[in-house]
Amino acid sequence: MLPSARYNLAQVYFRQGQSEKGKEELKLFRQLRAIDREIEEYQKVIGNHPHEVTGYYRLGLAYTRKNMLDEAMQQFQHALRINSNIAAIHNSMGLIFFKKHKLEKATEYFQTAVALNPQFAQAHVNLGRTYSFLQNLDGALDQYFIAIKIKPKLGAAHYNIACIYSLRDQKMLAIESLKRAVGLNKKFARMARTDRDFLNISNSEEFQDTIKSDN
Repeated sequence: MLPSARYNLAQVYFRQGQSEKGKEELKLFRQLRAIDREIEEYQKVIGNHPHEVTGYYRLGLAYTRKNMLDEAMQQFQHALRINSNIAAIHNSMGLIFFKKHKLEKATEYFQTAVALNPQFAQAHVNLGRTYSFLQNLDGALDQYFIAIKIKPKLGAAHYNIACIYSLRDQKMLAIESLKRAVGLNKKFARMARTDRDFLNISNSEEFQDTIKSDN
């Protein structure tokens, strides 16, 4: 949705007396306007420095935040033609292919990212998540544990480990990992309430106690 459409929708909500929805739309409007300004700025950077990676990479990130995935991919590909050894760009390409449900291509880019930078914890999580979607749960667990070794307080890794243990009906291991995730960020309690990966353990008292942790 265009920023102007968000603004107009906000005004409609305000006129209807739905102030909270109006405020939320105004917030989204401001975020989109900020991204548009970023896009304009990085387009100027590229114009002034067409042989430098940074402008293309940052412009790709801005397009990604606006969910303009094809445009983002073009910028990342241009950046990789200049320098193919930057792990963050391969990771960003992997995320785009993941969003496009092209999991094999996503895997290739995430694998390259962690090969270029083995200490890139989030890329290990992204690779693990892709493996999980491909039903390679052992491979996924390996990546999540590598991520935790690098960055012990990476909540997403603990949460995803909990999901896999639940799918395998390993209740206590799942609860233990979920508690770690929730202890790092209360949002994981809210996520777990509707996550079908926890159906195997959702009726347990321990699980119910854990997902109440953000109250």
